[in-house]
Amino acid sequence: MKLKLIIIICVFFGLKSFCQTVDSTQMLNEDLITKKVKEVIGENEYIRVPLTNFENDIQSKISATINKRINNLIGFLVAIIGILSALSIIQSNRSRNILKEQVLAQISADLNSKTVESREFFEGIINSRLEDIEKQLLGKLELQYKSNVENIKNVENQLEQSKSQIAKAEDYLINIEFESLKKMLRERKYDYAITLKRLTTLLKDVEDKKRKALIPDIVDLLTLIYYDYKNYNEVTDLINKYEGKIKFKSSSYVNAALTGIYDYHNYNSVNQRAQALIYLDKSLELIQGYGSALALKLEIFMMDYLRAEEDKQKDQAIKDAKSVFNKILKSESGAPSYETISRLTRDSKLASYKKYFDKLNELFAEELKQMQLKADEYSKSIKK
Repeated sequence: MKLKLIIIICVFFGLKSFCQTVDSTQMLNEDLITKKVKEVIGENEYIRVPLTNFENDIQSKISATINKRINNLIGFLVAIIGILSALSIIQSNRSRNILKEQVLAQISADLNSKTVESREFFEGIINSRLEDIEKQLLGKLELQYKSNVENIKNVENQLEQSKSQIAKAEDYLINIEFESLKKMLRERKYDYAITLKRLTTLLKDVEDKKRKALIPDIVDLLTLIYYDYKNYNEVTDLINKYEGKIKFKSSSYVNAALTGIYDYHNYNSVNQRAQALIYLDKSLELIQGYGSALALKLEIFMMDYLRAEEDKQKDQAIKDAKSVFNKILKSESGAPSYETISRLTRDSKLASYKKYFDKLNELFAEELKQMQLKADEYSKSIKK
C-alpha cells in the first residue's frame, strides 16, 4: 500500500513537470531560442543560410529536443502505468483471495449452522424415538420381571417343600437308626466296632442337621457302650467334649461313673473313685433321688469300708453311707427307695459285688428294711 502511494506521488510530480515543460516551450522568447540555437548549433558549425531555412532548421531542432523529452516522459508514464497495472493485478488477486476467504468462511459458518440445526433436528427425532423404544422395553422388562418373580417364588416354594420333605425323610431315617441302636445296646446284642461306628456317624449327622435335642440321647448310648467295654478314657473325653454344650442325661453321668467304679473295684484306683463320685453327684443334680446313682455311691462306700486299714477310715465310710440313707428315707417319694433297692439287688447277683450288698445288710439292716417298705408301696402305686 505504501509503495502504491509513493508511485502515485511520483506520477503526480512527473505529470506536473511535463505540463511545465509544455508551457515553457510555448513561452520561449528570443533569448531562449538563441540560447537553444547555440546549444544546437556549435560555433564551428555556423554556416550562413537563408533566414527561412534557418528558422525551419531551428524549429526542427527544437521540436526534436522537445519530442525527445516528451517521448521520455511518455515512456516514464507507460512504465508507471505498467507498474500500476501490475499492482492493480496483485491487489485484485489479493482482494480476490480475501473475498474468497470471506466467502469460504461465510459458507463454513453457514454449513456449521446448518449442520448444528440438522444435528439438533435429527437428535430430537432420534431421542424421541429412543424414549418410545425405552418405554416399550421398560414395559416389557417390567412384565418379564413380574413373571420371573412369580416363577422364582414358585421355584422357591417348591424348593422349600422339597427341603421340608427331605428334612422329614432324614429325620425319619435318623430316628429309625437311633431306635435300632438303642434296642441293640439295651439288649446287649451288638458288635462293638460296628455299633460304635454307627453311633459316631449318627452323632455327626445329627450335629450337621443341628438336631441338638437328639445329641444327649446319642451321647448317652456312647457312654453305655464305653462302659460295656470299660473304655474309661473315651467316656471321659466324651463328657469333657460336650459338657457345657448340651444337657446330659442323668444316666450318661452314671455310665461314666461306672467306668471309674470298675477301675476302683478292680485296681483300687483312688483317682477313678474320686471322678466316679463327681459324675454321680452331677447325675443327682439332674435328677434328685436318682436311685441308680444313690446305689452306686453306697457300693463305693462299702468298698472303702472293706479296704480300710484303720477304724477311722471305716467310720468315715459308715458316715458317708449313712448320709446317703438319710437322703433316701427323708424323701417323700418312694421312687428313690424303689430305684436304689432295684440297683443293689441287680448288682448283688454279681459274685464280685455281692459282698458289698451283704456288708450293707450287716451295717444298715434297719435302713434297708425301711427302704424296702417304701419301695413296695411305690411299686404298688405305679401298678394301679
